[in-house]
Amino acid sequence: MAKIIAVFFLIVGGAAVVIGWSIGQAWILEHVWAWYMVRFGLPRLTLGQCFVFSYAFALLVQSGASAARGNKSDDSPWATIAGNLFAWLLLLGFAWWLR
Repeated sequence: MAKIIAVFFLIVGGAAVVIGWSIGQAWILEHVWAWYMVRFGLPRLTLGQCFVFSYAFALLVQSGASAARGNKSDDSPWATIAGNLFAWLLLLGFAWWLR
């Protein structure tokens, strides 16, 4: 029974991390858009719109990248996650600094 509970909490915890990360990406995109694109007369994006946009863009980029390398990935999953986290935080940092 303890193993079932542990697996349940592992699945729920993993889902919470993925959902939190997705909302964090949408939050960063929402703020960077508001800092720069609203100045050009474009409307503000909501958090939901940013979530869908970042998800759709990620799907397009990942499918294009996997097709270019023939579905062979040499990176470990942790390196991919760390690189993704670093890229989003770098975008937020540079956008905040330059505004």
